Amino acid sequence: MALIAFQMLEEPGHINPTLKLARALSARGHRVVYLEPPDFAGYIAKQGFEHQPFFEEIYPEGFVQRFQAASRLERLRWRLGHQEGEMQALRGGSVARRLERLAPDLLFVDYLNNGVALVARKLGIPCVVLNTTFQPGRDGGIPPLYTPLLPARSPLGRLRVELAWRRLLGARRLGKRLVRPLNRVGLTLDPRPDWPEFMASLAAESGYPLDALEPEMTYPIPSLTAMPEWVLAPEALDFPRPPQEGRLHVESVDEERVEDAGFPWDRLDPTRRLVYCSLGTQAFRYRHGPRVLRAIVDAVAGNPAWQLVLATGAHPRAREIGDVPGSVVVVEHAPQLAVLRRARLMVNHGGLQSVKEALLLGVPMLCVPQAYDQPGNGARVTFHGIGRVLRPEDATSARARALLEELDGSPSVRDRVRQLSARFRETEQARPGLAETERRLGQRG
Repeated sequence: MALIAFQMLEEPGHINPTLKLARALSARGHRVVYLEPPDFAGYIAKQGFEHQPFFEEIYPEGFVQRFQAASRLERLRWRLGHQEGEMQALRGGSVARRLERLAPDLLFVDYLNNGVALVARKLGIPCVVLNTTFQPGRDGGIPPLYTPLLPARSPLGRLRVELAWRRLLGARRLGKRLVRPLNRVGLTLDPRPDWPEFMASLAAESGYPLDALEPEMTYPIPSLTAMPEWVLAPEALDFPRPPQEGRLHVESVDEERVEDAGFPWDRLDPTRRLVYCSLGTQAFRYRHGPRVLRAIVDAVAGNPAWQLVLATGAHPRAREIGDVPGSVVVVEHAPQLAVLRRARLMVNHGGLQSVKEALLLGVPMLCVPQAYDQPGNGARVTFHGIGRVLRPEDATSARARALLEELDGSPSVRDRVRQLSARFRETEQARPGLAETERRLGQRG
C-alpha cells in the first residue's frame, strides 16, 4: 500500500476538509501521515491519523494558544515573522530534508503552502494542490474572493468586477514599491511582496515552467497552473465558471469527524427551534466578533420560539458579549456537526467549511462575513439562495432578528437548501478524490 502525506495550513479549517479523503484512503489500507506543527499532533491523533512535525522551528509547541491570546499588533508581527520563516525553511533545505526522509508516494499540499509543492517537485515526489477555498483567480469574470460581488452579468457588473480586480492588484503593486526596498536592506515590514519572485526562484530550481505561475490571484501567492488542483468544495456551490484542466472538486465533509465531548445536551429545549451560531476557529482574529455575537444573542432572545447555542471561539474579548438569558447555551467550542443535525438555522462567518457543513446537513444560514474569503463565500450563499448575508457593520439585533425570521419562515430557501444539499451529497458519496487518488497511485505503481 502507498504512503500518502497531507501538508495543510496550520489551522483546523484547512485540516478538517481533508479528513474525509484521508479516512477513505486509510480504510483502503494506505498509510496516511499529516505534516503539521506540533500543536496539531493531538487533534490529528484523535482523528485516527499519524502526525509528523513540520515547520516546528517556526510554529513551536504552544504557539496556537499564545497566538490566540496575543494582541492584534503582536499577531501581525508574529504572522509576518512566520511567513519569513517559511521562506527560509523552503530556501534553506529543511523542508526538502523532511520530505526526503518521509518519501511519500503522493503528497497533498495546501494551496496557501504551495512552495512546499515546488520543493516536492524538485525531489520527484508526485504532488496535488488542495484548495480549501474556491479557485481564487479571475477566470470567467469571477470577482475576487475578498469581495461580496456577484458574477458579472451586465456591462455595469463586468465593470465592477474589473475595477475590483484592478484595485486589488494595484494595491499589491503599490505595496511592492513601498515595502520591497525596505525588505532588501533587512528592515522587513512584510515578506508578502517578495513571494512572487521567491516562488519564481523555487520554480526555476524545481524545473517548474515559469509561465505556469499565475500571479493575478486573490491571494498574493501565485497559482501553480501546471499542477493538478483539487477544490475541497462542491462545484455546485461555486459561481458558474469555465472548466480548467487539472481542477477537480472533491469530497470534503467528514461526517465521522471526532468532535469535542462534554457539550451540555441536557440544556437544549426540544420545544424550541434551535439556532446555532459560530464564527469559526479563527474568531479571535475578528474585531467585530463580540459585537456580532451580542447582536445574535439579543436577536434570538427576542423570539420565544427559538433557543441559541453560541460558540464564542477562543476570543480574548469574549467577555464583552455580557450576560445572556438562560435559554442561551454559551460554549467556547461546540461539536458542530452534531449541533447542526438538530439546528433549524445557523449563523456563521462565511467560512467555507461552516457553509458546506450547514448546507450538507440541510440548514439555512445567515452569514456575517468577517475577513479573507468570507465575503466571497457569502456572495455564493446569496447567489444560490441558501441563506442571507449581514455585514458585520450592520449587525444590530433588530436586523439580525428580521433576517433570521425571514429564513425561518421561508419555504423557498428551505427548498433551495434541500436541492443544493442533494447535489452536494452526490459529490460526497461519489468520492471523486478517492477514485482519482487511487488512479494516480495505480499509474505510479
